[in-house]
Amino acid sequence: MADSNATLQFRVLPASDIPLAYAIETAVYPEGEPATQETIAFRQSAAPELIFGCYDTVTDTRNLPEGGTLIAYINSTKAQGDRLTHASMYAHDPAGNAICIHSVCVAASHQRRGIASKTLRAYLAHIRQLGQDEEERTGHRSVDRVLLIAHRELMCLYAGVGFQEVGLSDVVHGPDPWYEMVYRFD
Repeated sequence: MADSNATLQFRVLPASDIPLAYAIETAVYPEGEPATQETIAFRQSAAPELIFGCYDTVTDTRNLPEGGTLIAYINSTKAQGDRLTHASMYAHDPAGNAICIHSVCVAASHQRRGIASKTLRAYLAHIRQLGQDEEERTGHRSVDRVLLIAHRELMCLYAGVGFQEVGLSDVVHGPDPWYEMVYRFD
């Protein structure tokens, strides 16, 4: 069954869904690359507004009021600077000027349906809204960019939603090289 926008809900991932997010991440990343459940929990507790889920309301098996089964998620934190570093993958700086995406994961059963692109677009809209809300409250926005690292074969996915290639990343995580990409807010 093809997914449609009408059956998808995008929202901040609650702590109760961390085990589901971890199960998706460990199923789709190669050995040595998934975050641990503890790392995901740390990121969610430190920056709950930056962990974002995509829920399929058609395959809802839990009958929760907010509805939906988690099928994809984005895991991120804030950092200071223009580049994503190894240290930024294990920390959260609430005053950071950059959002660092650590994972974009789609359940294997929902891949190749545009879910990653839809989730990224919804996430970027969510981050933009957070910035607008911050600007209304404080008179300025602290976040001016979103950073991520990707393997070469996935760079076209991120470019398709507006990320630009920065170059080969200094981050070493697993056996294959990573390339840094940036999405800048106007």
